[in-house]
Amino acid sequence: MTHIFHCVDPGPMGGGAIVAEIERLVNVLMRQGARRAGLEARIAGGAHTLTRGKDVGGQIAEVCLDYLKAEAIPLVQADLRGVRARRVVYDPTTGDLQISYPDSKLPPHRDHPSGLHDQTEELFR
Repeated sequence: MTHIFHCVDPGPMGGGAIVAEIERLVNVLMRQGARRAGLEARIAGGAHTLTRGKDVGGQIAEVCLDYLKAEAIPLVQADLRGVRARRVVYDPTTGDLQISYPDSKLPPHRDHPSGLHDQTEELFR
């Protein structure tokens, strides 16, 4: 899991920094024994939370999606863009990705060791 957060324009120069971050994660996974053909991606985020100025989060999401497509890494789950912040809980042993939206009125789904079980919507399993 990696968190890509760059306060830069993800255009031609900033996009390279984002790609480097993704490649760093892929390389670590492969050094730890993952097969490239077995990789799959889950992406969450890219919100335009300030709703003014450039949509940097959306642009970062686009760079990530372009990378996955170019590298033929399947995207199996995504919750992208919008204007709401997210909290993400990812269990690498099962691949479960839970996303909660702060201040949402969603009922609790299940207990989670992270303590983010309140107002959590499990979107993917």
